[in-house]
Amino acid sequence: MRRLVLGSVLLLVAVLTACGAGEDRDGDRRTDGPLRPQAGSGATLATPAQDGRTKTVTFGLLLCSDDQTQEIVLDAVRYDTVPATLPTDWSGDDGRPAIGTYLRSIPSPASAGRDILPVASAVGAPQTLDGDVVGLDDASSVSIDRPCDGYLDDDRTWPLVELLTVITADEGGAMATRTHIDYHVGEETYTTTVDWRLAICGTAMPRGARCRR
Repeated sequence: MRRLVLGSVLLLVAVLTACGAGEDRDGDRRTDGPLRPQAGSGATLATPAQDGRTKTVTFGLLLCSDDQTQEIVLDAVRYDTVPATLPTDWSGDDGRPAIGTYLRSIPSPASAGRDILPVASAVGAPQTLDGDVVGLDDASSVSIDRPCDGYLDDDRTWPLVELLTVITADEGGAMATRTHIDYHVGEETYTTTVDWRLAICGTAMPRGARCRR
């Protein structure tokens, strides 16, 4: 009987191992999907707001795909922030500290008649940038199906797709320490996490993101 039980346990372990092989997961979502943000680990830092004022900065992150045959549809973008209570409903109407997400399609140089560059960071709201900027609610209208190789070639014929993170901060500053991009391909759901920090420097930020004027 003991041998039978031991054999059953080993068989169960083998089955579970086989089922999980090749599937890296973050909770209920896989992390091995085709979406490839063009960033490693590091930071983009903007100078602090002036005394008694708020400052708005838009940060850009290019998105591309490892597999053009798969249709990537964005579901949500989540941030780990400092302060942790930073509102995620940025609208730009009231100028209060908050964070929000937009998508930008940058046309090819041939179709635009000029070269419109991606943005690392720019002072102001996303809507002030060249290209077609839409809210995350309209993400399904943006196709993320271009290869990572040759993404910035001058002779590309497709639009670049850029994830825009907009932050408004007071003199205390605000920062997204990690960006989690939730999306799906068919019935399968995925998450890609970007460790690149996006910050408006300030007195309440951790050391290294206080940034002297």
